[in-house]
Amino acid sequence: MPDMLDMAPNLMDAVIQTESNWKGDAYNKKSGATGLGQITPIALEDFNTLKKEKLTMADMKDPQKNMYVTDWTLNYRIPAMLRTYKIPLTIDNVLTAYNFGIGNLKNKKELPAETISYIKKVKNELNRLAKSQVGGM
Repeated sequence: MPDMLDMAPNLMDAVIQTESNWKGDAYNKKSGATGLGQITPIALEDFNTLKKEKLTMADMKDPQKNMYVTDWTLNYRIPAMLRTYKIPLTIDNVLTAYNFGIGNLKNKKELPAETISYIKKVKNELNRLAKSQVGGM
């Protein structure tokens, strides 16, 4: 089975464009999501526990640190959880887990309109990025 990087080499860029429009100080009051990849407190706690790091939510305003956590979440953590729960490793499932939560995906909760829209936006951005690379400058 190909890994996520093979499936979508621009996945992180497309997610960041969709999540924050590349604004490092982006903040969601409702979820506490912060930075480029809109990392939530629970996602950062998971990262710190498994990677034995001590990053803070304030650190998520630093683009490099945020991209480090975003990349790990999209390309390693979510795929590992999908494999654990025997859920197919697809772009849609990765994006659903990133936006709606792995637990909701595992429990087959109905996707809210926000998540359906989110998946469509990220996939449109993936297509745009792929075309811009194929078409040259």
